[in-house]
Amino acid sequence: DFDDELDSFCDADGTQWVNTAACSATVQQQAYSKKVEALDDRVAELKTLFFAKYGRDLEDYEDEQEQLYDAQGTAWSVTVGRGIVHQREAYDSRLNGLLKGLEEVKALYRAKYGRDLADYEDEGELLYDAEGTAWSVTVGRGESEQKQVYDARVAELDDSLAEVKALYFAKYGRDLEDFEDEGEPVYDAEGMAWQVSVGRGAIAQKEAYNAKLESLEDSLQEVKVLYRAKYGDDLDFDDELDSFCDADGTQWVKTAACSATVQQQAYSKRIEALDDRVAELKTLYFAKYGRDLEDYEDEQEQLYDAQGAAWSVTVGRGIVHQREA
Repeated sequence: DFDDELDSFCDADGTQWVNTAACSATVQQQAYSKKVEALDDRVAELKTLFFAKYGRDLEDYEDEQEQLYDAQGTAWSVTVGRGIVHQREAYDSRLNGLLKGLEEVKALYRAKYGRDLADYEDEGELLYDAEGTAWSVTVGRGESEQKQVYDARVAELDDSLAEVKALYFAKYGRDLEDFEDEGEPVYDAEGMAWQVSVGRGAIAQKEAYNAKLESLEDSLQEVKVLYRAKYGDDLDFDDELDSFCDADGTQWVKTAACSATVQQQAYSKRIEALDDRVAELKTLYFAKYGRDLEDYEDEQEQLYDAQGAAWSVTVGRGIVHQREA
């Protein structure tokens, strides 16, 4: 049996053990209460000693910015912690003070200008002060109020749109939706031709795009089938530029579109082939003239061939290098 929750003891081999004994909630509450009482007693003792030494209580510094000096004359700034309840009460008190101040300002404004600040919430009217300076009043609104105003405006626009559609149908005998997929011009009462463009959302545009793309793909497959039936060969050529002759002996050059990945691979192969040719030319040049072409990049020196003719060397640079220069 150990009285202390953390009690150490040694066994027969001299090994030290720490015993942690479980206890019920009631025992834990009693132990907690004893510790709190002990801390309260120590705080009370410290307050008594402080009062005996400095002649004043620690509570005197709670709401003051006055510095505290110890026996050596060192200045201390006292910060006393408060609980959440006390902080909440202080916050509510300050908030009530600000609201009272706001009401007072509104009353003074009303007494001086004869109208309330709330009158400018929905107005673009300028406000003039005593010196005649014009001010534009902007009053902040919460998210809920902004949402309500937005919904009201959207509903008003929907009503106006419905009214316009009804007037259009009454005058021309057809709806505006009839022109959505048509390029047909609309004629007004004076015979003036109009081209109607009806806006669509991103979803409707995406669906129309996909439908057109599928239609084009179907047409392409149909063309390929007809071509194979007539010429006995497919339109898919491995080479990008492949020539062939039709039944009449006419030569055609076929250019087949390819994806960005295939184009990038073909471009890389061509660049590698060009790099190999450039390296080969540089090797032949060095073998014949005993110096590299790079030696002439930044020089104005002339180059003489085997016949003694003077040449001016101009070495091309890539767009990246030119950009950096």
